Amino acid sequence: MFQKKSSRLWIITLLMGISGLGIGVFSGLGIEVFSDINPQASSTDFLDLEWEVYLNSTTSDWVYGIINDSSDNLYIIGSLNSSRQIFLAKYNKSGQQQWLKTWEGFLHQNGRDISIDSDGNIYVIGDVYGSVMSWQDLLLIKFDNEGNEIWNITWQWGETLGGDWYVEPNSVEIDSFGDIYVSGIITGLTDYKMFLTKFNSFGGEEWNWTYGHDDIQAMSYEVSIDSLGQIYLVGAVHPCGACYWEGLIVKFNNTGAQQWNQSISKLNQHLETYSLFIDTYDNIFVSGEVSAGPSDSDFILAKYNSSGIQQWNNSWGGSGSELGRGDIVVDPLENIYAVGSTKSYGSGGWDIYLVKFNELGIAQWYKTKGGPEADYGAGIVLDSQNNVYIVGSLWAGVNNYNTVLLKYAYDTVAPIIIINSPHQNEIYGTNAPTYNITIIEKNLESTWYTIDGGITNYSFSGLTGTFNQDAWDNSLEGDITITFYAQDRARNLESKTIIVNKSLPSLPAILGYNLFFLLGILSIVSIILAKKIRKS
Repeated sequence: MFQKKSSRLWIITLLMGISGLGIGVFSGLGIEVFSDINPQASSTDFLDLEWEVYLNSTTSDWVYGIINDSSDNLYIIGSLNSSRQIFLAKYNKSGQQQWLKTWEGFLHQNGRDISIDSDGNIYVIGDVYGSVMSWQDLLLIKFDNEGNEIWNITWQWGETLGGDWYVEPNSVEIDSFGDIYVSGIITGLTDYKMFLTKFNSFGGEEWNWTYGHDDIQAMSYEVSIDSLGQIYLVGAVHPCGACYWEGLIVKFNNTGAQQWNQSISKLNQHLETYSLFIDTYDNIFVSGEVSAGPSDSDFILAKYNSSGIQQWNNSWGGSGSELGRGDIVVDPLENIYAVGSTKSYGSGGWDIYLVKFNELGIAQWYKTKGGPEADYGAGIVLDSQNNVYIVGSLWAGVNNYNTVLLKYAYDTVAPIIIINSPHQNEIYGTNAPTYNITIIEKNLESTWYTIDGGITNYSFSGLTGTFNQDAWDNSLEGDITITFYAQDRARNLESKTIIVNKSLPSLPAILGYNLFFLLGILSIVSIILAKKIRKS
């Protein structure tokens, strides 16, 4: 199963519209209200930054999405040179760039999202516009797995209407038959609509669906497909002029017939859902952001079953703002990983965040990447070993950004223990011996030793000390097995054992006689002498 994640650019570029199957009415299953749970996560974890690489273009570049194939190769999509070129780059799992392709055919073009079919062909969507800024179209390009273009089409919604309409595609997904689904936004002068369009494997339009009219504004940010070929769409709706924005999930069958819809809201706050992930059990995970004002937003996360029934929801954030416009992925244990941008944590300004949530949506840890300016997280994927790859755009000066690809790998290497003292078979007496050890582990969590075969554990900190005297006193003479243990935060455990000898000193002997025997003789002599003295 290919993983595909792309960001809906944090700056919301406005939307567009289409005719087709008609307007859906969002009565659905009703409104789910988000709770006020806002757990904080620790910045410590056992996921380490293994490497980071940059696109190294000669101009400013901005990344929108990432996907990986069955061999864990990575493909990223974005824009170069102030949206004058689309770039498509391939990296191996070690972060080495395999190739970099650029595409241009109009005055301006942006690469927005990427997907891969079962044959390894790559599909890129973007938006294009020419010198007359009265239209903006959808661009769909098919490449082979070496980045060679097979075909491209433009979807000319603006010219079809004969008006000033702009198409902003945000997401593309490929089903098991090779059919292509694209979702996004259509905007006119005052109207915003969400759209979903199905193309066949040759780029021919099969059907399209839109929602949004009059006072109801609607935007779509991501499309995904479950194991049965059902299509899911997430976005946001503004149901009336005085209303707050609400998140939205819509389910379709592959003919475009709506199965159900679900809106998500929080009282007196704007809420938008940007990202969507369907796991192997067809559970639906959505994420986005909720805000009470322009400088006060939190990341939100929710889980639904395939019938649209919410299982739980949660939020994450700090004293600043968090943007939930990046992406999420789910591992086989139902842990959720999210990427986005934060002002609460990091180096100041906007920083890229990576957060892990457990299967109940409770934040476990977070990491940040960035400097004092504005940096933005975009896409995220997991490889076959559940290592995490994220892409984002780092500030590189006025009007300049650099694309960064980072790999975070789980710590699978156990600590290394070196026993410097005591030495093997060294003899000790009444006093417990001292120890001096070396532990090589940057994520060390706990250390302990045993001297009674593991019955009692004695925790210690530092690398030098003295073994527990009571434990030593209770040990019998002879060989004593001492085992040191070290465990890291990833629960990798190592042990190292050494054997020393406990030998207590004997009472001193006199001229070869046993001391107790001599004492007995002396006692008898003393008694006899005392009796003689009394008789005298």
